[in-house]
Amino acid sequence: MMKTHIIDCTLPFAQCQELNRASGKAYTDALVMHWRLYRKQGIWLSEKKYSRVFTALKGDTILHSQSYQSAVQDFYEACKTAKAVKQTDTSARYPYRRKFYHTTTWKGQSITIEDGMMRLPLARGHDAVRISLPEYLQNLPPEACSQAQLVFAPSTRKNHWHVTVEDGIIPQHSAMRKTMAIDLGEIHPASCANGEASTIISCRALRANSQHRNKKTADLSTLLSRCARGSRRWKKLTKSRKR
Repeated sequence: MMKTHIIDCTLPFAQCQELNRASGKAYTDALVMHWRLYRKQGIWLSEKKYSRVFTALKGDTILHSQSYQSAVQDFYEACKTAKAVKQTDTSARYPYRRKFYHTTTWKGQSITIEDGMMRLPLARGHDAVRISLPEYLQNLPPEACSQAQLVFAPSTRKNHWHVTVEDGIIPQHSAMRKTMAIDLGEIHPASCANGEASTIISCRALRANSQHRNKKTADLSTLLSRCARGSRRWKKLTKSRKR
């Protein structure tokens, strides 16, 4: 069974920022080159074509080649998602915003585990990143780790490691044979029924919370419409609305 384990990051905050900033640059390089070629020459550059020239374009970076490729793949995955959404929602847009920070990813082929430590390589000339694994992950073979990501949580302003592993556990089927249907709604979060009994989860506090948030967001949007874009007050209100 594939599971993602969240581990506290003990790296210096500045080093984490440097890594995610390098990933953001890789993502932005792919975005800029893709749209520049499409706008000027009408060429839709695919991920396969971009991968042929990315080594020449990445220049000086601290990222391992696979981590750089992962950031580029994220851009093309976003393009695929936007293309699928546009079939039902014509207002959907392809990714167009540059990213100054982006989650850094290491793939399974580059991950090694030695003496309870996970080793994540960087570019040539840079020391590899080492993660101290918890006891329940130290005995796993290196091939069990399929991915490791350095994720920044804006709510806590902290970085965490998201380690995806195959623990070898086979999910067991439940002995129960009954089926329950769940209908998610706007007024009631969920209505459940199994043909014999039904349950409605009202959760009025959650609904009141959502209404309060929508009202505050609308008030801030009204104030933002009266401000000059990029002004000090506009930035302050935008930060409040995001929070």
